[in-house]
Amino acid sequence: MEVPCICINNSDKPSIIPANRWPILEEKYHINFISYHPDQGLQGCLLKEIDLGEGCAPYEFYKLNRFAFRLSDLPLMIELMKDCTELDDIDIQGLIESKELIVQE
Repeated sequence: MEVPCICINNSDKPSIIPANRWPILEEKYHINFISYHPDQGLQGCLLKEIDLGEGCAPYEFYKLNRFAFRLSDLPLMIELMKDCTELDDIDIQGLIESKELIVQE
């Protein structure tokens, strides 16, 4: 399962991550996995088009709030979150209100 999205924030790239593994502002991507990082207190995601791969540790995911998706894709996003077992009981409205989950109409 994949959710289409667009990069809305590609600032503050860690120096350990090569430029070819960093999202491009306003470029379209597809989120295919979502995870919660309790140590950092934020949600992260993987993209179909870019693989962070080895050599980028400790970075394994992109911050979810770097990307926005269409309101019409919200049901698909919720389904993906539920499929990623760590987020079964996540508060979607809370994510939107905290600006961790960006929705565009």
